[in-house]
Amino acid sequence: MSRQLTNLTIPFDLMGEKEPFKINFETAVTEAIDEVFTTLGENVKQAIYSYLENKHGIKKEQIPSMIEGFTDAIESIFGDAAKLVELKIMEKLQSKVKGFAYKSKRKEVFFAEYLAALQRHLDWQCMLPNV
Repeated sequence: MSRQLTNLTIPFDLMGEKEPFKINFETAVTEAIDEVFTTLGENVKQAIYSYLENKHGIKKEQIPSMIEGFTDAIESIFGDAAKLVELKIMEKLQSKVKGFAYKSKRKEVFFAEYLAALQRHLDWQCMLPNV
């Protein structure tokens, strides 16, 4: 019998059955950001992480818990194009977390609000038993 949760599902065979893998918020965000930065090139990615740590005191693994500081840092690096980077990160997250739907109450989608909603969703999913 195949089971699928709304979280990322990695199919692997465990005695003939596919088991879901629940992804947590920190992992999802860190991976999505890393994947987006990788599209800019390895040297650019390393430069961004270095800038985040040296100028803003944000290490790669701290990003999920320091979203406001990360957003400010991205805006200082990319200027108006920061919104495009944020959208790409949200796109990556949507592909990682199946079944998560976010609808903004405003016309604009705010990165921090999106991530807060995603965190609530993933926290809730982690509390569900594997049925």
